Amino acid sequence: MNYVSVIIPTFNRRRKVLKCIDAVKKSSYQPIEIIVVDDASTDGTYEIIRKSFPDVKLIRNEKRRYIAGSRNVGIKHSTGDVCIFIDDDVYVDKDTVDKLVRFLKVNKKVGIAGATVYDVSGKFYQAGVYKIINLSKNLYYSERDVEIAKKINGVLICESVHGDIYAVRREVIEEIGGFDPYNFPMLYTDGDLCLRVLSRGYKIVILPEARAYHDHTRLSSLEYYSLSAERIRDTVKAKLIFIRLYTKSPIQRIAIPVYLLIHFMYYLRIFLREDGRNILPLLIAYIRGIFDGFTHKIYQKKDTLHQEDTYA
Repeated sequence: MNYVSVIIPTFNRRRKVLKCIDAVKKSSYQPIEIIVVDDASTDGTYEIIRKSFPDVKLIRNEKRRYIAGSRNVGIKHSTGDVCIFIDDDVYVDKDTVDKLVRFLKVNKKVGIAGATVYDVSGKFYQAGVYKIINLSKNLYYSERDVEIAKKINGVLICESVHGDIYAVRREVIEEIGGFDPYNFPMLYTDGDLCLRVLSRGYKIVILPEARAYHDHTRLSSLEYYSLSAERIRDTVKAKLIFIRLYTKSPIQRIAIPVYLLIHFMYYLRIFLREDGRNILPLLIAYIRGIFDGFTHKIYQKKDTLHQEDTYA
């Protein structure tokens, strides 16, 4: 049976990360090495984890490394044959880790195995991306797809996991050089990783019977879509970098301005739902994201696991 490292990056979510860690510790699969990477939190996250879970391997970044850099830090400190990446607001069922690891052990051609994710009320949330479309919305599996796969005891073949929780073989991580903290420090991190894994001939799957729960409760439309000015800027920038890096068709490249117009109208519709909110900073953030995305110098060296990601 494989030894497992669960890597949980966290930033200013001390309540949620404690629940996340507690759920992992209750897993039926043992032994599990739990590694929490505190990404320079300012709310006492590091201190409360150290006090509540002294047996957890706790690492603190002295400066923000974001999701990609923090995961690489976790990998460097891990010893497991399988690494499971879990967001700090995601909670696993007791048997979820066991199902992911056992599947990878039997299916050697699968590089990444993810869980089906629900919100904390039990409502279906996501089950992976079966088709990445650079100039449009990705195509996600539906709850109906999950139920059909369950009936035939099958899995869902993906081009990308969503990012809430997934397991990766260590040899796959080593082969592709880890996460890319320069081009994709926060967003499109998982899509970039998955495309590199696919390029090496591995498969990516979602297991319908492995369940996790995402605590993404928010209040307003902007909070629901995670649309702070910083988030908008980062989203637009990352999407454009992703398009530049993975879109090879000249026709699709020419169509980028059309995509940006449609994308902008989508965000504008969300902005306008916020009665009385000054949306000018959000519009400025969107424009700045476009500028950042086109001017960003794409970092081509992909083996970022074995070097210091000081540029993150």
